[in-house]
Amino acid sequence: MNKKAVFILLGLLCCFEIRAYDLPPMNLGLTSFLDGTSLPPHYGFYWIQYAEQYHTDEFTNAKGQKLAGVSSPDFDPMYTLTQLTYVSQGRYLLGAHSVSTLIIPYMMDFRLQEDNALGLSATSSGLGDLTGGIGLQWDPLMKNGRPFWVNRAEFSMNFPTGEYDVHKNINPGSNHYSFDPYWASTVFITAHWSVSTRMNFLWNQRNEDTGVKAGSAFHMNYASAYEVLDKKLYLGIAGYYLKQLKNSEGDPAADSKERVFAIGPGFLWGITQSTGVTFNAYQEMAAENRTQGQRYVLSLAHGFA
Repeated sequence: MNKKAVFILLGLLCCFEIRAYDLPPMNLGLTSFLDGTSLPPHYGFYWIQYAEQYHTDEFTNAKGQKLAGVSSPDFDPMYTLTQLTYVSQGRYLLGAHSVSTLIIPYMMDFRLQEDNALGLSATSSGLGDLTGGIGLQWDPLMKNGRPFWVNRAEFSMNFPTGEYDVHKNINPGSNHYSFDPYWASTVFITAHWSVSTRMNFLWNQRNEDTGVKAGSAFHMNYASAYEVLDKKLYLGIAGYYLKQLKNSEGDPAADSKERVFAIGPGFLWGITQSTGVTFNAYQEMAAENRTQGQRYVLSLAHGFA
């Protein structure tokens, strides 16, 4: 019963006048195991708290090489996101429960290496862009007396409410609206083995302060988990993939399309029937026009009857 939304780098500009890194914050690896499902009691209010640590010392260009051909700075941002979700008990379109979601992100610390060769600068910590969404959560489709396939679809929008300084290269906020609908699905291949995906299409409004309109993008999370203790402990592998589909408009870079792939281990621990903790560690690779590093995500989810 997770939702989108995670902070990533925004609008990086360097003294070499190379421009890319235009995509706003998005859900890259924030959700993973059993993503299409919901916690018991399967309706009512849910609270999910995320904490994320990211590390990189690789800022890449369109060929996946060092940005501007110089050494990249160390960048170690820390984020926290609070998600509030309501799932209706009643059924509506196609027999699904309605879903309403609000996500409040906060940048705790940027930790950008000062006096770096790229000339990058960052604002201080602060509130990020709020995300609101409405959607549909379907009950599991059954096969041989057990859940087989569970789905959720949501239409989400990011609002430019976060801290933003046009004179800084890295900000908690994006300074523009973006639309990021998704479809999340979990298939139980066996009673103990599940595969989950979340697929998003991202559309961005123009940033009026910079004149840049980030290109649309496809991004997805994927995960496979095996239940090693009955409804208590799941171990697995998860990851994410991002591909910008169009070059950004108003961007001097000839090729500003961003791309990255990540994979790593993780677990889901069911503390109680309605409370769970998830942890994922990701290693990024094949990055273009963005950073390449390591991401660690810890989340606590609780469903209220």
